[in-house]
Amino acid sequence: MKTEECRRFDDCSAPICPLDETKYKAIWYTDEEICVAQAQNQIPQVYAQRKLIRAKAEGYFTWDMLSRGCQIRKGIQGLDPDRPEEDQLERWMNAHPLSRELSDEERAVMRERFETNVLSKQKEASSIG
Repeated sequence: MKTEECRRFDDCSAPICPLDETKYKAIWYTDEEICVAQAQNQIPQVYAQRKLIRAKAEGYFTWDMLSRGCQIRKGIQGLDPDRPEEDQLERWMNAHPLSRELSDEERAVMRERFETNVLSKQKEASSIG
């Protein structure tokens, strides 16, 4: 699908369109619009934009940053528009590693910790009450 084929193309003001071939050169600030086309809602970069808005991130983000798949929490910062991008971008990418899949062993350890810490406390609370 091309940008012109999107139903919202004529009235969209999002600076980064997931369908646009120039998205790799675009930048996006958290106070700017994001894609609202329902067909694009499942795109990870649009999801990342929504999370960055909720986290109240400052600075700007590139398509590569939005594609990173890193954890987005309060305090995350984008790039400073008043400084050269190249060095900042490299530091940002190093500071925000790619998310990875957990191994079966790691999942088992996390499940055991959850059961030990959370479920046991819930059982204790229900037996007291």
